[in-house]
Amino acid sequence: MAAQDLFQTKRYLQSLFLAHLTSEKLSKAH
Repeated sequence: MAAQDLFQTKRYLQSLFLAHLTSEKLSKAH
């Protein structure tokens, strides 16, 4: 696995995690 692939995967997981946190906050706000 190339370092660039690892970096892209890390960014992908981070964006998924942020989206999850955002949806949690929105659902609690309603």
